Amino acid sequence: MVRLRASTGPRPTSAHVPATWATWAFLLLLVSLPGPTFGDASAAPLPSAPAQGLATLAHSTPGVPSVASTTPHTPQSTLSGVDVSVYQGSGVNWGSVHGAGNSFAFARAVAYYGHNDPDFSTNMVNGKAAGMYMGAYDFVYPASESATGDADYFNGVITPYVANGYMYPALDLESDCTASGGSLSASQITAWVNAWGLQLEKDLGSDGFAGVKPTVYMNGNYASNCIVSSSWDKWPLWIAGYWSPCATSPGPNTGSIGPYSYWQWCSSGSTGGISPVDQDIFAGSLSQLQSGFVFGGGAPTANYAMKDQTTNSALFCGGTFAAGDTIQFTASASGGTAPYTYAWDFGDGKTGSGNPVTHVYTAPGTIDAILTVTDAGGKTGTSGAGCPFTVTGTVRPALAALLAATPSSVFSGNTTALQVTVSSSSAPVAGAVVAFAASPTGGTFSSATATTNALGEAFTNYTSGSVSSVTTVSLNSYSTRTGYTPTNASTSLTVNPRPLTVQVAPVNLTTFGGQPHALSVNVSSWGAVLPGCALTFSDGGAGGSFSPATATSGSLGNASVTYTPPKTASGTNVTLMVSGTESGYTTVTGTSIWHVQPATLSLNLTPLQGAIDAGGYLGVRATVTFPSLSGGGARTPVEGALVVFSLAPSTGGHLNVGAGGTGPNGSFVVQVADTQPGGTFLTLDGTANYTGAFNSTASVRIPVVAAPLVPLATLSATATTMDAGQTLALVVRVTATQEGAAVSPDGVQVSFSSSAGGSFVPTVVTISGAGSTAYLHANYSAPASVPSGGLLVTLSVLAEATAGHTSVSNLSVMVFHPSGGGILSFAFQGYGLLLWVGVAAVAAVLVALILRRRRRRPHLPSTEPAAPSETPAEPSVEEVAPGPPAGATSAADPTADPTPLSAPSPGTPAPEPWPDIPE
Repeated sequence: MVRLRASTGPRPTSAHVPATWATWAFLLLLVSLPGPTFGDASAAPLPSAPAQGLATLAHSTPGVPSVASTTPHTPQSTLSGVDVSVYQGSGVNWGSVHGAGNSFAFARAVAYYGHNDPDFSTNMVNGKAAGMYMGAYDFVYPASESATGDADYFNGVITPYVANGYMYPALDLESDCTASGGSLSASQITAWVNAWGLQLEKDLGSDGFAGVKPTVYMNGNYASNCIVSSSWDKWPLWIAGYWSPCATSPGPNTGSIGPYSYWQWCSSGSTGGISPVDQDIFAGSLSQLQSGFVFGGGAPTANYAMKDQTTNSALFCGGTFAAGDTIQFTASASGGTAPYTYAWDFGDGKTGSGNPVTHVYTAPGTIDAILTVTDAGGKTGTSGAGCPFTVTGTVRPALAALLAATPSSVFSGNTTALQVTVSSSSAPVAGAVVAFAASPTGGTFSSATATTNALGEAFTNYTSGSVSSVTTVSLNSYSTRTGYTPTNASTSLTVNPRPLTVQVAPVNLTTFGGQPHALSVNVSSWGAVLPGCALTFSDGGAGGSFSPATATSGSLGNASVTYTPPKTASGTNVTLMVSGTESGYTTVTGTSIWHVQPATLSLNLTPLQGAIDAGGYLGVRATVTFPSLSGGGARTPVEGALVVFSLAPSTGGHLNVGAGGTGPNGSFVVQVADTQPGGTFLTLDGTANYTGAFNSTASVRIPVVAAPLVPLATLSATATTMDAGQTLALVVRVTATQEGAAVSPDGVQVSFSSSAGGSFVPTVVTISGAGSTAYLHANYSAPASVPSGGLLVTLSVLAEATAGHTSVSNLSVMVFHPSGGGILSFAFQGYGLLLWVGVAAVAAVLVALILRRRRRRPHLPSTEPAAPSETPAEPSVEEVAPGPPAGATSAADPTADPTPLSAPSPGTPAPEPWPDIPE
C-alpha cells in the first residue's frame, strides 16, 4: 500500500513569517495532539495517476480534530495477514508468506477508475495456490468517481476471483473529505460509501453470492471525522492505526463506527521475505474468517506438491521429468470442514484419488495436473491450473535391487544387519547410492545412506524401536545412479517386545470391606528389576479404590499403593489387576485375589457415670468396632470412624461437639450438659460411619437426678458463760443450696452435741415445710458439777441432708462452779475467765507485799490486834440474764436472725468449664 503524502515546499523562516501569538498557538496544538501516528507503507505513485493505496491520515493533519478521547479497541485475535499492490512487485513468494504464519491477504485490483493494478491476478492466483485466503480491494476517489459506476467496474475486474475460497472484496477509502482538505462533507462521503457498497452487494448477488457485504478500509481520523455514524450502513470495518514501533497493543481507534473486522496495525512490516509491507490482524478465529468473510462459506483451499520418485527430486511449476518416471503427488488442504477427500486429474486423460498418489506418464508432452479437495460439507477447492510440466521422451535403463535382513526377527531394541544388492540387466552396479527407510518409524539406521561396491553391495545396521506387542517393520531401500531409473526394494522384520513380569503381593488376603491395605508390586524382565515402568490398577469394577490410581516402578522395580475394598453385605471375592507398560516390553498384568467379608460397624454409647445431675454434665464414650477376622465374637476397634451425635429435641440439654473421630482404641468421648430439672431423661443418639463400611446407630437414655442438697447451719446462744446446772437458750439458723442456688432446707435433720456432757432439749430436729431459711430453738443444760476453776464446753450442731451432705457449727461456752465467780463472768460475758485470772493475780501480789511488810516490822505481841484485811469483801451482785445479741429482737423470735451472715445473695452460679474426661 502507499501512504498519502502532501507535497512540500521550502520551510518559511522567521524572516518570512512573523512569529505571532496565533502561530505559536497553532504549533502548540500540533505538538500536544495525543495518540499514535497513523499511516501506511510508502511508495511512489503510479505514473500519471494520483497517489494510491490503503493510505491513512496522520493526527497532525491540519483541520482534523484530535480523537484522543475515543477508547481504542483491543485486538481480539492474532490471525495474521498482509495487503499488497504493485509496490511489492510481482515476485512475492506466497509460500514463504504463508509459511511465516500469515493466513490471508488483500491485493489491490483497481488503482482508480479505469486503471488496474498490473500484479493483481498474479498475486491472487499464487497466493491462493500457496494456501492463503486472498481478497481484492478497490482504491477510490469519491469526489471524482461515481459510486455505482466504480462498484460495477471493480466487480468486472475481480469476477474471476468471486469464487469459492476467495475473500470478500474491500473498499480503500482515504481521500476527498473536507476534514482533510477535500471537497466532500462527512455526510456526502458516508452517502457515497453506502451507494458503492449497495451496488457491489447487488453485483455480487448476480455473481451467485447474495447477501455478501464488502469491507470498508479507513484510518481512525477518517472514521471519527469523515463518517456520519447515524447514516453508516454498518459495513464490516478495516481500520488502520499504528503504534510506534509497530505493536498490536493497545489497539486502533475506530471512531463511533467500530468494532473492526480487520486491523492494519503496521505499515512498515517485514514477513515472508517481503519488506516493507502492510501487516493486518483479523479480529476472530480462522473458522470465523472462513465462515463470515470467504466466498462459499469457508470452502477448503487445495494445494499439492510433486516429487519425481525416480530421481528422488522435487518438481516445481515449469519443471521437466522423463516419461516412465514415477511422480508422487502429495495434497494439502485447509479451511472447510474436515475430513477431506482428494480427486486428481493428471492431465493425460488419467484420474486418481487419495493422498498421496503416484502416477507414471508414458508419453512426452505438457501436462497440468488438477487437484480437487472436497470437505465434509460437500464444498470443494481446486489447485494446479496454470502450473504446467514438461514430460520428455528419454527412457533410462532400470536398476534392480534385493534387500535382506539378518536376522529377520529381533527383540525390541536389538539390531539386524541389512544388505542390498543393486544390478541392471543382471549385472552388478557399482557406485549406486542407496537410501534406507523403515515403516513404521521408530528404529534407527547406523547409516541412512550407503554406496554400492564393485559387487553392487551396500550395508547398514538397523536397531529396532520400542514395541509393546509383536510388530512387523517394513525395511525399504531406494537405489539411484545417474543414467539409470531408480528402484525400490523391501524386506520385513519382526520385532518382538521384551518379556515383562509383574508380581503382586499379598496374593491372597481375607479382609473387610472398607478396610484399606497396602498392595506391593515388583516389576522385572529376564530376572532384572525394571524401574520406570508405568503401572495401572483395577479391581474389575468391584467398586474399591486405589490410592494413587497409577504409579511408576522405582529404582528397585517396586511400587506400593493402598487398596480399599468395597463394602459388602454378604461377602465377595475381588480380583486385583496390576498392568505394567514400558516401551519395548510386553504389557502384562499381575493379579491377586482378595476375599472381602461384610464390614458391619458396631457403635456402643456408654455414660461415664450412671446419671447426670440436674443442670450438670457427664461424658459419654462412643466406641466403634469391626468384627474380628479371627471369629469367636471378637471385635476390632476402628480408628478414624466418624460418629455424629444428637440429643432428642424433647429432652433438652446440649453437646460440646456434634461429631468426632475415633482414636486408636476406637473410641471418642462426647460431653452432655443438662438443662432440665431432676426426674427427667436425656436421650443421646449416635451414628457411626467409616469409609467403605456400613453405618451403625446407637442410643443411650441418661437419667437426670436432682442435684444434692447442701445444708448450712449456724449456732448462736444468748450467752457464752453459765453456771453449772443452768440452762442456756440456743438458736440454729439453717439454709441450703442446690447447684449453687439457694433452696428450702426442707428435710434437713439437725442434731446437737457437747464436748463435756450436759443435755439438749430437743436433741434431734427434722426441718419440715420451711421457707428459704429455718430457725430452730433448743435449750442446753450444763452439767450439775464442774471443776472449781470452771469448764470450757464446745456445743455443736450437725445439719445433715438426705444425700449425706452435712454442715457443723460450733459454739464455746464457759461453765463455772456456782462459787467460782460466776458474777464476774456473767458481767463480762466472754472475758470472765480472763478477769478472774487477773483478780487472782492481783490478790497474790497484795499478799506478797503484806508478807514482805511484816518481815520489815517488829514482832508484835500476840495481844496486838490484827491488821485489817487489804482485800475487801466481794459484794453480792444479783445475776441478771443478758439481753439478746445485737441485731436480734428476741431469742425466741423465729423470724429473727441472731447472727448476721456475710454470705452472698443466692443466684445462678457461673457455668463450670467442661471437665477433662479421659477416654
